[in-house]
Amino acid sequence: MSLLDLVFPKHCVSCGRAGNYFCPKCLTTIKRVRQICPVCERPTPFGQTHTFCRTRNSLDGLISLFTYEGIIRGAIHKLKYKFVTDLESEFW
Repeated sequence: MSLLDLVFPKHCVSCGRAGNYFCPKCLTTIKRVRQICPVCERPTPFGQTHTFCRTRNSLDGLISLFTYEGIIRGAIHKLKYKFVTDLESEFW
């Protein structure tokens, strides 16, 4: 535990429980997203646009790992607006 942890303790970005940015209970609520074609919204491997959906100005693909809700939304807000840059240390 560092001095910064004593002065600025970590709290779960979803429920506010002290200790970590992601508590074990809230980690189980993360929902993964099926990769879909950004044009027709049907499933596709790696989020690539189907060949029959491609147009001159369409996206080549679109990847999203998680739904933008709950703990993921809280983490993104912490990164963007509170400048909490050590969130990734919770994952690695």
